[in-house]
Amino acid sequence: MVSEPINSPLAEGPDSVLIAASNCARGGAFDVLVERYRATLFSVAFRITRNPEDAEDLVQQSFQKAFLQLPSFEAKSSFATWLINIATHEAHVSSRNRAGRPVSPDEIRLEHKIAPPKGFPHEAPNSEEKFAP
Repeated sequence: MVSEPINSPLAEGPDSVLIAASNCARGGAFDVLVERYRATLFSVAFRITRNPEDAEDLVQQSFQKAFLQLPSFEAKSSFATWLINIATHEAHVSSRNRAGRPVSPDEIRLEHKIAPPKGFPHEAPNSEEKFAP
């Protein structure tokens, strides 16, 4: 996705100026940071997820988390490093949540393109259908 360049006097400024402006709610400052680091973060996310849709979701989640945590950014590392750490953490949390989630038989059949066996309970009429007049 190609977006229009952001026309802001802050657009050419260093990250520290953009971070300070974002913390003071100056319009568009965080948008400049997003545009500046979107491709880098997508590259990192794609290497982790190996899936473009999951990577895009991870990028969005990471920027949301960064926006919320921006006041706590201490500049002990670069903004890019901090953002990549957020994305890496979000990826691990997400994979842990997926790994712990029970998988239904329907999901397994769909994933492996397996037809349900004849007489499988999901094909049987439900109670309402059995007793309907």
